[in-house]
Amino acid sequence: MKSHNKARCRVSRIDRPRRRAPSPESRWLVVVQFAVAAMSPSPLRLGNKIGGEDTAATKRPNRTTTRWFFVLAAILTGFAGVSAREYPPEVPPPSPFTLPAPTVRVLPNGLKVVVIERHSLPVLTLRLVVKAGSEADPAQLSGTAQFVAGLLDEGTARRSALEIAQAIDQVGGTIQTGAEWDDSFVEISVLADHAELAFDLLADMILHPAFAPAEVERARKQAL
Repeated sequence: MKSHNKARCRVSRIDRPRRRAPSPESRWLVVVQFAVAAMSPSPLRLGNKIGGEDTAATKRPNRTTTRWFFVLAAILTGFAGVSAREYPPEVPPPSPFTLPAPTVRVLPNGLKVVVIERHSLPVLTLRLVVKAGSEADPAQLSGTAQFVAGLLDEGTARRSALEIAQAIDQVGGTIQTGAEWDDSFVEISVLADHAELAFDLLADMILHPAFAPAEVERARKQAL
């Protein structure tokens, strides 16, 4: 009887057409079918009919079946992740962006003023740039431009370093000074309501820097 069953189950591999590799979607569908079958409340029939008699036993899902369901659910999650990674996310077209046109004016003293207006934020930023930076440092005094720029907000003829810091902090503003390769700068940012203070501080730091010996020595020690 066993040899008879084996003979019936034999399948010749000759002239069998080659099957394509299953896609992730088809594998995913197979896993779903297995999961549904494992959790089906109807009895599962196992076996074959031989000689008109049903030799199969009927079983309902037990703990083993439930365990297999969780295994298949984990596999299903893996297939879903692999399938999702095979498709790139949809990228919306870039939103148009237009730079505002600057307004350029030259003052009688030769100072060039560039104004860029953006009314979406009530913030005023003043930046004064001098076309001399680290490139102009003496050969034996490397870092001079950065050192001098760092002292511009450390006191003037009218304000001490503490007074400058308190004035800008009280209005929630910021002061930045520095030197790059081909320029040095002072920048002040405040709310638009404090524009007068910003212009006053900027002019005071540029026109009346104190370079107090105590501040110079402190900055020198910090740099070294």
